[in-house]
Amino acid sequence: DRPLRRDHTLRSLIKAAFLSALFSAVAVLLHSWASPYGLFLALAVIFGLMRYLAFNAKNRAPLLLAAAIWFLIAWIATTERNGNEILVQGDSIGSAFIVGASALMALMVLTAKRS
Repeated sequence: DRPLRRDHTLRSLIKAAFLSALFSAVAVLLHSWASPYGLFLALAVIFGLMRYLAFNAKNRAPLLLAAAIWFLIAWIATTERNGNEILVQGDSIGSAFIVGASALMALMVLTAKRS
């Protein structure tokens, strides 16, 4: 029973990591598209990801991993890289996206069921 539970937990963590990286990257790219609708769509993507992970998780570990990956991708997207490109600008749309998505992440982690 223990190896089966550990295997399920490992699979849920891998799934959470993959989905979080994918959906966070999509949200970063969508947030500035067709302003302001892209912002709402990007926040809906983040909310949908966290709802899905919370619904299918046995504990908070997948949500914490997804939030950590989100913050890593957000940090990378807001940092100037080679060629002076920044994916999330410091304007009102970019700031609203970072604050809104981060608040959604924190809220979903804090309100998730405990094991």
